Amino acid sequence: MLIMAHAQPELLDKLVSRLSESFDVYLHVDKAAPFSPRDFSWASQVTHVPRRRTYWGAFSVTKAIIDLLTVARARGHEHYILISGQDVPLKSNADIYDFVIGNKGKDFIRSIKMPHPGIQGGMERLTRSYWHAPYRYQGVRRFVHQIVEFLAAVGYRTVFQEKILSGDFFYGETWFTLRAETVDAIVAYMASHPEYVDVFTRSRLGEEIFFQTIIRRLRPDGRDIEDTTTFVDWDMGPESPRIFDISDLGRLSARWELFARKVALPKSEELVNELYLRTEK
Repeated sequence: MLIMAHAQPELLDKLVSRLSESFDVYLHVDKAAPFSPRDFSWASQVTHVPRRRTYWGAFSVTKAIIDLLTVARARGHEHYILISGQDVPLKSNADIYDFVIGNKGKDFIRSIKMPHPGIQGGMERLTRSYWHAPYRYQGVRRFVHQIVEFLAAVGYRTVFQEKILSGDFFYGETWFTLRAETVDAIVAYMASHPEYVDVFTRSRLGEEIFFQTIIRRLRPDGRDIEDTTTFVDWDMGPESPRIFDISDLGRLSARWELFARKVALPKSEELVNELYLRTEK
């Protein structure tokens, strides 16, 4: 289990306590998180990946995922499930295990060809150059940032990016369940295509494109690729994505996915407690 966390330590505590009973857990906690991952009772039972400062939509998020995969891959696992610290299990540990074993020949990652009207932002996520964490910039650095953002707004592209973007790109939720051979192929692709990785260093929300595109370039026909095992509701609101509450209990219990995102306290407290009770085996 690969977990990305940055907030809501109470939810993270419940999630890791449950999953670490049956699975090897690899944890990345944002460097700016207001808590230490080593303060929990399970701290010695999980693998702590070196902490990065990540910014929303920045390449630092993709790098943190790569860090998790790199550390976990060194241990030689058969499958890798990426979730967030604000996920809640929809299945018991035994059911999660049975699902993965029963689908050994498949990867679960949403991959929709771009451009697509359903995506928040399209190819401009890659063709424009983005800087992140602008509120920390002052003086000349902030001025330069404003110039770059202006150029991005009017459609600035580098010649290098134009060349790379001639191929197909795919997007989907960040979260996935991947086989070991697929992760090995991703690592090999990154090593042999450094120019591909470079495009994402100035992208926005590239973590929703980076892995999806590599997998679909390696398997253009989409063979053995299914939808993601984490359910996220982008439609119901009022938040985007929706923060689930007890009114969602019935529909979440009926889902086939292994996890649901997003939960947050205090809104989700009653729901989370009930789901943990229902999935305790």
